[in-house]
Amino acid sequence: MWTLDGTGNGDGVFSAGMAGETIVDRQPFTATYEVVSGCAFAAFAPIGDEIFEFHLFTSPAGAMITYYSDGFSGTMWRQEPSEAEQQAAAVIENAVSAAPNSVSAEAAVWDWPTESHPDFTEVRAGTNGWTCLPDDPSTPGNDPMCLDEQWVEWLSAIFEGRDPEITTYGWAYMLQGGSGASDSDPFQMEPLEREDWLVGPPHLMLIGPEPFDADNFPTDRSSGEPYIMWAGTPYEHFMIPVELGIPSETDDPIANAMSAGPASISADATVWAWPTEDNPEFEVLRAGNNGWTCLPDDPATPTNDPMCLDARWVVWLEAIFAGEDPDIDNLGWAYMLQGGSGPSDSDPSIMEPGDGEDWLIGPPHVMLIAPDDLDADLFPTVRSAGHPYIMWAGTPYEHFMSPTENMASD
Repeated sequence: MWTLDGTGNGDGVFSAGMAGETIVDRQPFTATYEVVSGCAFAAFAPIGDEIFEFHLFTSPAGAMITYYSDGFSGTMWRQEPSEAEQQAAAVIENAVSAAPNSVSAEAAVWDWPTESHPDFTEVRAGTNGWTCLPDDPSTPGNDPMCLDEQWVEWLSAIFEGRDPEITTYGWAYMLQGGSGASDSDPFQMEPLEREDWLVGPPHLMLIGPEPFDADNFPTDRSSGEPYIMWAGTPYEHFMIPVELGIPSETDDPIANAMSAGPASISADATVWAWPTEDNPEFEVLRAGNNGWTCLPDDPATPTNDPMCLDARWVVWLEAIFAGEDPDIDNLGWAYMLQGGSGPSDSDPSIMEPGDGEDWLIGPPHVMLIAPDDLDADLFPTVRSAGHPYIMWAGTPYEHFMSPTENMASD
């Protein structure tokens, strides 16, 4: 229950959970609030000894308020919810679990078409250009997704049986994982006889305006690396696994380096040590055999930020150390699944924050470089956006940073 008095004060009762466990159960509270935009509110509420900041979004009828705060989200009500409102709340809760809160909290939420309703149904309006959908009922696993505008066009096209009109790179999230019938045929609805559903880990997805190069990337999930799904069709896209497979807290440089990427990549990767004053070259700590290279925590930054790089990112890294432009001939993938920190989102030559400025702390993320220029008119260029952005835009070292958890506050 939630009431507002129109003068900046409110009170209510709410429940919330995190990681499947109830952390607050029908807790009474009072709050101060302010209208941010439309029917969105920011509210600061004392709950016990803590002060929580809520971001609230009302349903069109004003009866239901969804919220998020510090890693959890849920629903409050102006009055006892109807059955339809409870169903809508369940759809929203499942749909927004597909992406970091920084992406999903302000996203529109759609529900899937049904026999009685053959079109997508808007359950909640959004404000940030992203759209989330709940678990797909046609598959056996829990597979909600959050899509940017390019991916919404892709989804509409595949449902309508036409080619999608993709004009730039598009990002999507499926952080609960997913399952599918085929890595090669977009219209195979169920596994073939004596075959199983293909179950995938949490992942990001990428589409592009041009065909991807199936001669240089895997086309099925068996490698555990980013691969092209439905290669050679109008619906082809990259699947980028992001599931952590090994612990992050370790003093061993090899184990620390391996914690940057999924175990399916880092287990067989080469491991390098960073250059030092005594040894100005990268040092091989362990030879690998899968074309990937991992490095441990960068001693030049204040946080734990190991990384795993594919062959094109190694070219990029060696170029930036040499002060040269990297020669990037195809898309390149890199992982920093322990997060990272840097002094600037705009200037790669800045080594430390300026006077009175702090290091920019980033969450776990995936990085993408491309042979073509990235369009800073179509994507954010600072991490505060909370979703994929272009770092060092307009320089030879520009690349996408795509968070897999919530962006830290600057």
